[in-house]
Amino acid sequence: MISPELLRRYSFFGRLNEDQVKAIAMIADINTIEAEKTLFEEGQPAKFFYLLLEGGITLLQIGREIPPMARKEFHVGVINPGEVFSLSALMSRTS
Repeated sequence: MISPELLRRYSFFGRLNEDQVKAIAMIADINTIEAEKTLFEEGQPAKFFYLLLEGGITLLQIGREIPPMARKEFHVGVINPGEVFSLSALMSRTS
């Protein structure tokens, strides 16, 4: 659990009412991720929704070529402190 006051500092949560902010705070955790760690890869289902508090996240697209071990990284963007990402984790899945 994190404090609802922490969430209120960020504009993404600005339109939520008090109960909604508290509900998110109760299920949220603060984690430290080591540099150069891959959080997720394209095509994987999003398991977590993220709010970046400090540091930065580089978004890369990995191009695979022949031979299979060759790969190229293409810079797509950067996530900065205060920004959210992996929003699809919030969407409900229906079949």
